[in-house]
Amino acid sequence: MNLALPRDIGFDKDNFQKSKIYNTTDSLVNYILNILIMRPGNMPGMPEMGINIGQYVHPNMQTQLDVNMLKGLILSNCEALLPYLSSDDLYIGVVRDEDDRDILLIKIPLLVDESSREEKDVYYAFYRSQLNELKFNFLVDDDI
Repeated sequence: MNLALPRDIGFDKDNFQKSKIYNTTDSLVNYILNILIMRPGNMPGMPEMGINIGQYVHPNMQTQLDVNMLKGLILSNCEALLPYLSSDDLYIGVVRDEDDRDILLIKIPLLVDESSREEKDVYYAFYRSQLNELKFNFLVDDDI
């Protein structure tokens, strides 16, 4: 089953004070972020949907994270988005930042235009704050 991408409407306003309508790339980025953060069972119609990425983000990720298991979990949860994802180039790794925190880095290549075969890489970063709160950020490759 392929997921049809609607024209999502955001909460922010454009320059004419109308609700902003997201393009395909922004919609895909938000869908994937929701899948990564959501817990299985949050959507009653699809109880298996969701990864709950927070359970994998902890201070000892360098030694304890099973990258292949997490990669399979992401691919199985994003199955409906596979026409837009390049599963061969999915990257998951752990990096250490200047504050000596482990950061889970996920790079997902997206096919944003089928006719031109244009791809963009989306980078998601997850880490724990000093208060053990899950923090995240994301960038699309043309924002870098």
